[in-house]
Order: sequence, then C-alpha cells, then structure tokens
Amino acid sequence: MSELLNANIIVAGKNRFEYYPKDVKNPFFFHPGTAAFRLKRIANGEIDPFLEACNLLKGDTYLDCTLGLGSDAQSLQHTKLVILEKLLH
Repeated sequence: MSELLNANIIVAGKNRFEYYPKDVKNPFFFHPGTAAFRLKRIANGEIDPFLEACNLLKGDTYLDCTLGLGSDAQSLQHTKLVILEKLLH
C-alpha cells in the first residue's frame, strides 16, 4: 500500500499499530506489551511489581535506555525520567 500511495502509512489495528515506511518490505509494529497490564493495575490502586521492586519514590531519577515508544515510562510519571535511545536510519 505504501508503494501504491508513495507514502509512509500507519495502520491502527485492534491489538497493535503497524508502520509501513516507503520502500521497506516488512512493517514495524507496536503493541503495549506488559505496560498495558501494569498501567491497569496502577489505575485500579493495585501494586505494580516493577515499581515495588525498584522502590522508586516521588522525585527519584530513573534512567530508561530502551524507551521505544514509552509505554513503560508512562508508569514512571512521578519520577524524573532520563531517556537514552539510539535511532537507526
């Protein structure tokens, strides 16, 4: 489809997003992974095992070297988040 329209295309599906760049055979895809479950736990007032294991407190700094699309970082809103990500072109 991206060749037909000569455009980069994002397809939003029920379970994931797919990105079809021009001149690339296979799409890149995103799904929320475990972050979706973690965020639901937090929204319901339940304990998130990751946050509990890290013992992160309000104002702490967290270094995320694999940010990706930031789904896990959403649960770290009360911390100072430092992000490192290498983009491949």
